Amino acid sequence: MLTACLVVAACVNGWSCTNFIVGKKASADDSVIVSYSADSYGMFGFLCHYPAAVHAAGTMRNIYEWDTGKYLGQIKEAKQTYNVIGNMNEFQVTIGETTFGGRPELVDTTGVMDYGSLIYVALQRSRTAKEAIKVMTDLVKEYGYYSSGESFTIADPNEAWIMEMIGKGPGVKGAVWVAVRIPDDCIAAHANQSRIHQFDMNDKDNCLYSPDVISFAREKGYFDGVNKDFSFADAYCPLDFSGLRACEARVWSFYNMFSKVTGQAYLSYIQGESKEPMPLYINEKMYLEGVTLTQEEFYERLKNDEAISTSQPGPADVCGLWNTLLEKYDEVVHIPMSSGLSASCSTAMGLAIDYNGRVQVVDNQRISVTQRQSVMDAKMLAEAGKSAAEIKKILTDQKLDSSIYITLDTLKYLKKGGRITPAAAAIGTVLNLKPVLQIQGEKLDAYAKVRGKKQAKRAMLKAMKNDWETRFKEHASDGEMCLQAAYTGNLEEAEEFKREIQEVFPGMEIHMDPLSLSVACHIGYGALAVACSRKVTL
Repeated sequence: MLTACLVVAACVNGWSCTNFIVGKKASADDSVIVSYSADSYGMFGFLCHYPAAVHAAGTMRNIYEWDTGKYLGQIKEAKQTYNVIGNMNEFQVTIGETTFGGRPELVDTTGVMDYGSLIYVALQRSRTAKEAIKVMTDLVKEYGYYSSGESFTIADPNEAWIMEMIGKGPGVKGAVWVAVRIPDDCIAAHANQSRIHQFDMNDKDNCLYSPDVISFAREKGYFDGVNKDFSFADAYCPLDFSGLRACEARVWSFYNMFSKVTGQAYLSYIQGESKEPMPLYINEKMYLEGVTLTQEEFYERLKNDEAISTSQPGPADVCGLWNTLLEKYDEVVHIPMSSGLSASCSTAMGLAIDYNGRVQVVDNQRISVTQRQSVMDAKMLAEAGKSAAEIKKILTDQKLDSSIYITLDTLKYLKKGGRITPAAAAIGTVLNLKPVLQIQGEKLDAYAKVRGKKQAKRAMLKAMKNDWETRFKEHASDGEMCLQAAYTGNLEEAEEFKREIQEVFPGMEIHMDPLSLSVACHIGYGALAVACSRKVTL
């Protein structure tokens, strides 16, 4: 199903509109997603509705400029028109826009079709995005284009396109235009600035354009190079710094939100220091730990300095899992990563509201091996006949009864994540400083800085021994404490560390696992951790 967030319907004088576009393979639930926002101060106080209808032959339709209500002329009515509410029709075709203006001499005030009328007439006459493109371009060819340069988002449940259009000047019917299909695994955006530069003239499935889009630019003196170098944006909407800061920056912020690599790469462009334009669309490939990405593959990519980031599970994925489980079970206990380390916990809590108590989300501030123990506890409680709500309460009551100490092999990833300055990282590397971090509750905090890995391990074991004999003395005496270890990548070193833990805690069973890759990407290869957590007893 096409998901559309159509906030308002157009913009005043063509300013301050923004469209975000997500291809169906780039969304969590395989939906094409389109957002359309437009700043207006009093223009919109209604929701458009055009009921489906059948029209008699020869029926004419009056066209009024969308922004002002000015009468522009008449067009022939289609025999059949479809139901339209807002900016989406009954076939889930949706159209949004942002005005880029472009060269003022190309505005044709004798044209009949303005940008707003194009949108709503096309929605009434189209079953697909591609059909809408044809309707819109045929209309301006026959009746002329009244508005200045416009970027349109045109989408249906299967695909999304960006089409950019500008007129040919006073008294000249038609328009020059280019439409590019956004790949299914990509995101795109436009915000009052022409975004289509070079385009593949040979890819008829994914690129459509007016036959004279280049020749007209040559005729007007906007372009004199070879065809392959032609840029629609450069020819018809030359960019200045105000356009970068007021318009392209909105696109950049969207890209930066989902791709720090792209955001960093084009920051200089937004700052006016580079003339290399942002791409029309970007993609980010998603990997699932243990499903499409192994530990070995991850560390190889990390070693090669590939751009790696983490993301919480999509709402559709979470709800899909719950729905599948609830077909077999009466209740679900969901134990996410600590709310202090990830937003996935609060997201899950919000989603669970709609399940009327059948899904209980536990925020007991655990992660990795301590989180595993919570899962084992929940399983034991369920087998003992406890309800999901009872399990949640028991686990939550013990949420602070755990402790983790971690040391890192490198400061590189703390620097990369902005948690320490480059200068501090450089000094730390030269002096062979190893940070010891702790998790005792919600947050990851600094615990100590020591020289070398050996001293770091000693500091962690001393801290854990102290916790065992003070904070958890009573629980340890009652046999309620579990001892754990974790690592990133280096199993041989981890096994050695496990033996060192056993020397400090003789006779204790120690469970060891690799740290999840969602943690490893922030701390790097060669990290070691010792942990303890209180287990539930009946």
